[in-house]
Order: sequence, then C-alpha cells, then structure tokens
Amino acid sequence: MAFLFLLIVSFYELMAIYLVESQELNKKIHELISDSDFMGYNIWVFNIFNYQLSKIPLILWINRFINNVNYRKINLSLLGIFIFAAQVLTLTKIQEISGFQPLNYLMSYILGIVACGLFFVDLISSEKSLEIHPLRFIPFWFITLTLFQQVIVFLAEMSNDYLAFNEITLYYFFNYISMTLYVLMLTAIVVLIINQGLFIEKKAKTA
Repeated sequence: MAFLFLLIVSFYELMAIYLVESQELNKKIHELISDSDFMGYNIWVFNIFNYQLSKIPLILWINRFINNVNYRKINLSLLGIFIFAAQVLTLTKIQEISGFQPLNYLMSYILGIVACGLFFVDLISSEKSLEIHPLRFIPFWFITLTLFQQVIVFLAEMSNDYLAFNEITLYYFFNYISMTLYVLMLTAIVVLIINQGLFIEKKAKTA
C-alpha cells in the first residue's frame, strides 16, 4: 500500500506538470469530464488523485498498523463514507470536478487526521504496540509526518481567504511547511523500501 501511495503521488505530480505544458490535452480531458468553461487549470488532477484516490492506499496502510479491531472498522467506515460522499458531490455537480471542492478537501483532511489519531491512540493503549520501539518503526515516522501535514493544510484551508488577503507571509509559510512535510512523508516510504523492513535495525558494532 505504501508503494501504491507513492506511485499515485508521483503519477499525479508528473501529470500535473505535463498538463501545464500540454494545454491541448488538458483541454480535451477537461471537456470530457466537465461542462464548465476551460480556464487552463489542471486542478481536476489534484481533485481526483490527491484528495480522493491517494487517500485509499494511505488509510489502508495506516490501518495495517492498528491492532484494535474497532479502530480499524472506524477507519474503513469513514473511508467508505468519504468515497461515497465525494462521488455524490462530484457527480451531482455540487462540487465541480474542474474547480475547487472545499467540502471534499475538508472530508479528506478529517479522514487523514482521524486515521492518524487512532493509530497513536492504539500505539499507547495496545499491548502489542507497546512492545515495539517507535523511534525505529518507520511507519511511526510516516504517520507522524502525515498527521502534522494534514493538520497544517486543514488549518490553512479553513483560513485560506483571510491568509491570502491579509497575512500573505503566513499563507506562504503554511504552504512551504506543508510541502516540506509531504516530501518527508514520501522520503519515509523510500527509506522503508530501501530498508526492506518496517524497522531500522541497530547494527552491532564490530571490532
């Protein structure tokens, strides 16, 4: 699931960059999925892949490290509700696929925050979780970074209009911190793949 998440993120980031250059292709896809006038934006890429599709492997992967069955069921239920609600809002044009979708963004952030929160609750309450060394547990760092990133973008989204027009420095600060945390999240996955294990093992000293 971690690799799938990394794959989706890499795909939509590269696709978004390509569509900035290839406006003709961007326009064709826009006309295929939306009835609104084409304004040259590629926001639909992030609406589909970032806020919706990438959330599926993200939540499922976090769920893998939660021992409490009820917590896992809560995450799966919220994921199902989010997918259903996001599709209804998009298909009914309440949230236009080619424009800003504040309701979908809000649900996406809350879903990520709740999933991470349940992981930490389980980490300090489950006997199995108490047996692990969190500082050597790579998913611990990934989920920690995810939680901070989701909280920051949630706060920024809630105050976006005010910050953009009144506190531009703070607006850019939130964006830079969010991007940095996102890069660190992806770096944690790369470390996990390279390490070929969930734990960073302490190497024995040799003479």
